[in-house]
Amino acid sequence: MSHILIKQPNGKYAIYSVVIDDIISINHTEESLINFYLEREKERLKKEIPKRVKRINDDILQECLTDIEIYHGKQKSEKIKTLLESQDKNADVEML
Repeated sequence: MSHILIKQPNGKYAIYSVVIDDIISINHTEESLINFYLEREKERLKKEIPKRVKRINDDILQECLTDIEIYHGKQKSEKIKTLLESQDKNADVEML
């Protein structure tokens, strides 16, 4: 990150950009700093994720399953493969 957080005399925070050598935002609370950086990251990901999705090919799944088998065993690899193959387009996000 190319920012420095500065505590202002009023107890709030300013953001200084080392790229443009200037203050870019003032009067932040800790909560508003979190929101500021979350929004920036959200915008970055909106650009990055479509690029990553375009680079996916069918071989990647098999490579990942091979790695899972190497590090976690054949049973785990087969379990993941079965789980992935059984999902329909309307399935909810699920953390494993």
